[in-house]
Amino acid sequence: MSSHVRSGETLGRGQEHHARQSNQLDRHRSRPAGGKKRRWTSAIRGIARALDRAPGTLPANPTELTKRLSKVRGIHHRAQVAKSTWKSYLTEYRASTRHVGLANGPARIDIPRSEAWRELLASRPRSDRNFLSRFAGLMTQRGIEPDRVTEASFAAYRQYLQEAAVQDPERAYDGTCWAWGRVQTALPGLPRFSPSRAYRRTAFWRPWSDFPPTLEGDIDAMYRSWSKPVAFSVETLFSRPLISRKGRRQKPIKPATVHGYKNFLQALASAAVEAGVPTEHLTSLEILVSPAIHQPALEWLIKRRLHDTRQRGVEGTDDRLMRGKYVYGIAHHVRTILSRQFHWSDEQLERLDNAISALAPADNRMSQRTRERLAILREPHVFRALFQLPERLFRELREAERPTTEKAWTAATGLLLAIDLDSAFRRSNAIKLKLEGHFGPLDPRTGRMLIEVPPEETKTDLPYIGELRARTVKLLNEYIENWRPLLATEPSAYLFPLTGLASHDQNVEQVALRGFAHRLTRLVNRRLDVPFNLHLLRSLLATLYAEANPGDDRTAQLKLGHASEQTTQRYYLDPRQREANRRFDAAIDRLLDPGITNVPVGRRS
Repeated sequence: MSSHVRSGETLGRGQEHHARQSNQLDRHRSRPAGGKKRRWTSAIRGIARALDRAPGTLPANPTELTKRLSKVRGIHHRAQVAKSTWKSYLTEYRASTRHVGLANGPARIDIPRSEAWRELLASRPRSDRNFLSRFAGLMTQRGIEPDRVTEASFAAYRQYLQEAAVQDPERAYDGTCWAWGRVQTALPGLPRFSPSRAYRRTAFWRPWSDFPPTLEGDIDAMYRSWSKPVAFSVETLFSRPLISRKGRRQKPIKPATVHGYKNFLQALASAAVEAGVPTEHLTSLEILVSPAIHQPALEWLIKRRLHDTRQRGVEGTDDRLMRGKYVYGIAHHVRTILSRQFHWSDEQLERLDNAISALAPADNRMSQRTRERLAILREPHVFRALFQLPERLFRELREAERPTTEKAWTAATGLLLAIDLDSAFRRSNAIKLKLEGHFGPLDPRTGRMLIEVPPEETKTDLPYIGELRARTVKLLNEYIENWRPLLATEPSAYLFPLTGLASHDQNVEQVALRGFAHRLTRLVNRRLDVPFNLHLLRSLLATLYAEANPGDDRTAQLKLGHASEQTTQRYYLDPRQREANRRFDAAIDRLLDPGITNVPVGRRS
């Protein structure tokens, strides 16, 4: 019965017509208009197409779906729409979820803050304003000024974040609590209380000053010896060579590697103290890596990981949850020290090897994040645009009014992409190419050019051999003639004359390599809006070849310059499982329908 009719009354003919119109109006208000409904439907279908799922199988929680979508760059390529259209899809999707009550509101609160909140935000640095702005908006909506904020205010804010379209509600809430604590310290007139924060891991690391100085001295001395190149000597010709577990000669380690390894040992020493070992007992490296110390330390780290994982709500058995790269890396480095520095035998290392096998990460292969990025780059139109980008850049540079240094860097970046598309070299080898010694003669018949990196400059002590396509050779000549003189302010043997590339300080050299590679990453992200880095290109090229040639992993191994075929299969090739599924399904389809003869099966691997 209509709400316009009082209880106990009967409806006449006119009153019944009026009530029917009122009910229709109420239903119309609860439904979206025709144009809005079509926009919402298109948005949901586009999002489902981008995720390769049916529209009805999308998660009902908009926060979870928004979080998943926001972590993937270039996802609009999967939806096969322009970037602006994809942004409209997300806007329409959030509007539809708010309309049906799945989300209470948007992530932003677009209302003017109260005068008191504006003054407070203006007095704080930008880092605090980023976390407090949304909180100030919610408090303004509810009529709560800064001097009336209570723990209940933070509880309401936390609930709002859980229901709004925020990518990481707990991080946003923790950041607001942290910023509010700083505000309380700066403005004594505010209420004094500590809002309850989300779960955070407690730090257990201890500074090196807490341990005897001889411990850090031993560790530094060991890493100095590992960083020195092994010089040939006739006196040591028949002595035990420094051979790694992979059967290769040990190479000097880089400063960045030393920094990571030293962090491992600092964590091991700190965990040993947490496990009950007095700090004064850790006087040397040999004591630290002894079984009496490293075993209780590793056990404490495993228990801590299990506790943290359970606190985050992750379910599973202990043998699965304890697997992780962090503890595994520490245990593996302890084994390396015992074997390389103190010459332990395999029998002595048996117990530690068993622990390392149990701690090995279950996903010690190509990560899911890499798979998602490769899925975007493998799209034909995306890979075609990536392959054509160097020529597109040089074409735009030819039309420029006058050459500048910034345009020269753009040319260098485009040439680097073209060279790595042809050679699949590692980042350092591609950037450190020299004009003399690395480039071979030009083949006049094909227009291609050979490039070779000698074994002493490679990671695997094997030569890297590649061949530049004719189009890359043209770009190379154009770069050397027109653009490189603008970059080479002083004589340099390198194709890309970066400052610090020939430095004796490896830290300076790594900064130069990383900076130039990041320049290429930013360029591709800006031009194509896809996730990209120079090392990802190696996996992309190997995966594309493996998809076209199932079972031929040897060619990909030689192209990437890997010493072991297992490395190529584990970390760089993705289609093996997918190809097995296709062969399996093709065999079942032929049994169900003997008339099917054109199903692609592929070769056995």
